[in-house]
Amino acid sequence: MGERDKVITINIFSPSSHMRFKTPVCIVAVAALLVCPAVIYSANTTSLDLENVLNQHVYVGDGAQEGLDLADTLTLEMWVKFASIPGREYFIMKRLGPGQRSYSWYLNNANTLAFDWHNDGVSGTFANVTWTPEAERWYHLAIVKSGTEVRFLADGTQIGDAQYGDFSGIFDSAAPFEIGHYQELDAEGDSFDGLMDDVRVWNVARTAEEIADNMNKELTGTEPGLVGYWRLNGDFTDASGNGNNLTPVNGPGFSNDVPFSDAPPMTPVEQANALIASVEAQDLPLHVIRSYAANLKKVPRFIEEEKFDAALSQLIAFVHKVQGHQADGTIEEAVAESLLEQAEALMLAII
Repeated sequence: MGERDKVITINIFSPSSHMRFKTPVCIVAVAALLVCPAVIYSANTTSLDLENVLNQHVYVGDGAQEGLDLADTLTLEMWVKFASIPGREYFIMKRLGPGQRSYSWYLNNANTLAFDWHNDGVSGTFANVTWTPEAERWYHLAIVKSGTEVRFLADGTQIGDAQYGDFSGIFDSAAPFEIGHYQELDAEGDSFDGLMDDVRVWNVARTAEEIADNMNKELTGTEPGLVGYWRLNGDFTDASGNGNNLTPVNGPGFSNDVPFSDAPPMTPVEQANALIASVEAQDLPLHVIRSYAANLKKVPRFIEEEKFDAALSQLIAFVHKVQGHQADGTIEEAVAESLLEQAEALMLAII
């Protein structure tokens, strides 16, 4: 077993001592489902690598998605690095053929950022601005729609003036939510070619200041209005808590080339407080929230006092409660998995 492959076994019923290790560890828990979790509050590590000649992309089926049927107010964000700029490249889309069209965001004619939307599944309106990117460099792109007004941003700065469509509403279609692909044409020339990272979907209109202040760091996933969030750190998991995990098509991979990597990890106390906030943000029965809080609100204090055994005990009790509620259907699978993931990451941070 190599130096980077050490496995530490912890009896989660009665942790007997606080342990610190200089090498990465996995938790193999006795009588619990805690296995090698990804630390969710870490610096950016990988980006999604899509090749348009292979028609690679990722998607969430309409029946599996939660919160991606956007209405008249939205913000879409992502980092992109074009490997080539063939003419039209799609970023985010929820659109099939006539009668099943919702919205799409793309680069058109290699020099125009565009967003179009449909209010009846057929009839559409659009907004666009002139913008000419270069290949092989990172850009942070965003589009903000509020009613009929649309604003386009690159690297945190608005491009030109606000644009206006003919109507505000967006049709609730049965189309899948796609990243890097145009399902209606399903042609390689319209698939994205290059790298994408840190994709965010909001059901609120973000300000330019909010976008600029947060584009160079990963989010916690519990921010108000965040309905889809893919860090793309080696997996396709939705970090928003909505369970919008992506399905890869035609074998897209990951690249170590990332637009930012210096975002510091949260401290254990910050992670503990974020977990408490995540619990309070869920639509859970009041008695469940109070039960979870009875354990979790002690954790930041115990960490600050360096009572690590006590902090672990409270987290273990919390994990058991979540697993019990997950098993009996008191809380949804996606909510339980998100809470367990955060608890596991926090355990790794304090052992």
